Amino acid sequence: MKHPVFQAFLALLLSCAGPAAAQPGAPDLSFGATNGYVVTNFQPGLHASPNTMAILPNGRIVVVGSTWAPDNSLEPERISIARYMPNGSLDVTFGNGGKKTLNFPDYSFSSNSIALLPDGRMMVCGEAWNNDEDMIMLLRLNADGSPDGSFGGGGLVTYKVCNYTQNSLSIVVQSDGKLLVGGYANFTGYSEAFVM
Repeated sequence: MKHPVFQAFLALLLSCAGPAAAQPGAPDLSFGATNGYVVTNFQPGLHASPNTMAILPNGRIVVVGSTWAPDNSLEPERISIARYMPNGSLDVTFGNGGKKTLNFPDYSFSSNSIALLPDGRMMVCGEAWNNDEDMIMLLRLNADGSPDGSFGGGGLVTYKVCNYTQNSLSIVVQSDGKLLVGGYANFTGYSEAFVM
């Protein structure tokens, strides 16, 4: 499950994304407002967790994660996306002031890895679940963060590799444009690695 210290984690991730710091391991003080990091709140009253990020060819930073209610019961876990300028400020041309939250009916979602496509679109992999089942999740996003309706059902594909716990943790794009997805699934009573 997610950890409530999401803001500190996001700050650490993004401080590492800026130009090299003066001392190895120290935050780059030119990144963010004053201390070498930024803190992003997606929605008051909800937790958020950044799980993966990528740097676009233009230097902007895309961070993908999840938002969820503190008691995990008020609403499904959603996919959250933020895009930052190279200096750490939110890219206000993206989503709503630099942030976007996606929700698909009937399931909660977590995202674990992002891969950039040559045409500017993005592939995200992770997990989809509800009270009855657990599935692998693949999501293709347009460059503006909206779901790519030409992929699966409204940008989303879910897939079961077994009947129990499963999660996709990593996604890469091959030179021929095909995707490789890796994760774990409980095939035999133990979690085992899979690649597809």
